[in-house]
Amino acid sequence: MSVLAFSTPALCGCDAEAINGTLVCLDEALDFGRDLVLPVMETETVPLHQAHGRILAEPLIATTPSPAFDNAAMDGYALRLADFTGEGPWTLPVVGRIPAGQAPPENWPHGTVLRIFTGAPIPQDADCVVMQEAVDHSEDVITLGCPPPNGAHIRFCGEDIATGDILLPAGTSLGPRQIALAAGTGAGTLRVKRRPRAALLTTGDEVIAAGGSLAPGQIWDVNTPMITALLEDAGIEITQIWAMPDNHNTLRDQLIKTAKEVDLIMTSGGVSVGEEDHVHTALRAAGGHIAVAGVAVKPGKPVTLARIGGTLVIGLPGNPVSAYTTLYVLGLPLLDQMSGATSSSRRRNVTIEAPISHKPGRCELRPAQIVGQCGSGLDVVETGGTVKSASLLPLERADGLILIPADVEELPAGSLIDFIPFA
Repeated sequence: MSVLAFSTPALCGCDAEAINGTLVCLDEALDFGRDLVLPVMETETVPLHQAHGRILAEPLIATTPSPAFDNAAMDGYALRLADFTGEGPWTLPVVGRIPAGQAPPENWPHGTVLRIFTGAPIPQDADCVVMQEAVDHSEDVITLGCPPPNGAHIRFCGEDIATGDILLPAGTSLGPRQIALAAGTGAGTLRVKRRPRAALLTTGDEVIAAGGSLAPGQIWDVNTPMITALLEDAGIEITQIWAMPDNHNTLRDQLIKTAKEVDLIMTSGGVSVGEEDHVHTALRAAGGHIAVAGVAVKPGKPVTLARIGGTLVIGLPGNPVSAYTTLYVLGLPLLDQMSGATSSSRRRNVTIEAPISHKPGRCELRPAQIVGQCGSGLDVVETGGTVKSASLLPLERADGLILIPADVEELPAGSLIDFIPFA
């Protein structure tokens, strides 16, 4: 699950009033969007092997210590320090062996040692483990010149985790490391939030599924597979995908029906002001409330945030780069909130390798590649210039997006700039 958030104020530097009030700033759009989100409250218990990408619904609390028992940190010999009397070197017989997974002997003679292997339980009264490399050994005896420190090479019960420790808070996105921690404390199942259910409605009579035959004027459908992949990465369950004609009534009816069945409706295309752009009018006709009908950002100005009943609607532009950047920067934080994931800011400062020119008025999200580091240790990025909304190659090659404030006209090489890395 993506965890992406922005801090306010002055995220993007744009002024909605300066654009005659027709657009809102990026940070304002996020605030408006958060007010639209109804978090998913239902939970379910899943086996550990199905928990990847899910959101923890309750804290994970250790029910056992870790390690669960004193055990050897490496292959060697378990011994008692009391057996080192007089001056060395000392030669001690080996009277047994303890492989991992087997119980140690309850009694073993004083003045002897036990062969022990990594992870095996420490026998009663043993003070330490001496590494096999630190002794001269034959099959039956070992010789060493000095005794090891007390507790050497022993992993003690509970030294990592004590019973009752809170290991993961609710809201944690479960990745491989979190699942490893859960397994290491014996959790075979986890209580997680239900995945938000989403429908994707792609508009545009000219849009044809990739792999089909194009007639004159038609284009490949990039947004459906791209948005689907982004939503799946964000932990969203996609239950419906519809290719919608450019027809107001058909779109209105589909919105009314679908809003009763999912937590999120994602539309692609049709959010601008052309005669064939029907999303805004269809949303209103379906009883929807539009909170954001355009954002002062480039690319992605027509992006729309709305709600029909309890269902969040995110209307993305039809151009693929616009759709990707607005969903990544504006949509994913809202989906985190819906999923119950704990969000934190991932923005960081980088420096630019070459000067940047920018037309003031809207903030700009521009794909950028990391090309090195400067003397202060910050990453250095380069960008290919002004974004073209349908140019996919720079987006694929980028490591993230730089955020150019709306009031900036020129930035010299070496300037600091905000960078939003791709997960």
